[in-house]
Amino acid sequence: MAYAAHLSLGSAAVQEARYDEAASHFGKAVQANPRFSTLYFFQAASLALAGRQEEARPIAQQLLELEPGFRLRLFFEVRMARAVADRLTEGARILGLPE
Repeated sequence: MAYAAHLSLGSAAVQEARYDEAASHFGKAVQANPRFSTLYFFQAASLALAGRQEEARPIAQQLLELEPGFRLRLFFEVRMARAVADRLTEGARILGLPE
C-alpha cells in the first residue's frame, strides 16, 4: 500500500499544476505497485502536462500493454476530484490515448 501515499501526493501536485512533481510521485507509485495500470496513466499524463511527451510515450505504452482496453471514458468512473481528473485527461489527450 506504499503506492497510496505517492498517489495522494501526486494528485495534490496535479491540482496545484506542479506536473513535474506529480510525475515523480506517480513514478514512485508505479515502482511500489507495477501491476496497477492506472498509475501509469497518471504518470504519463503528468509528464505530458509538464511538456515531457517523449518521456511520457513509453509509459503510456506500458499502460496500454497492461490494460489493452483502456479508454479515457472509463477513467471518469474512478472517484477523483474533478479538477485533477480534468487535468490528467488533458495530458492523456496530448498523448493521444484512446477516448
